[in-house]
Amino acid sequence: MPASIEAEKSILGAILLDNLAYNEAAETLKADDFYLDS
Repeated sequence: MPASIEAEKSILGAILLDNLAYNEAAETLKADDFYLDS
């Protein structure tokens, strides 16, 4: 499965800018959300 590095960077950047974004991301995202179907 190819990874979406851009998506991971975007989420990590949002968390670094706003710590509260972590709570929303943790509730919403799964590890599979960062992989693209080939």
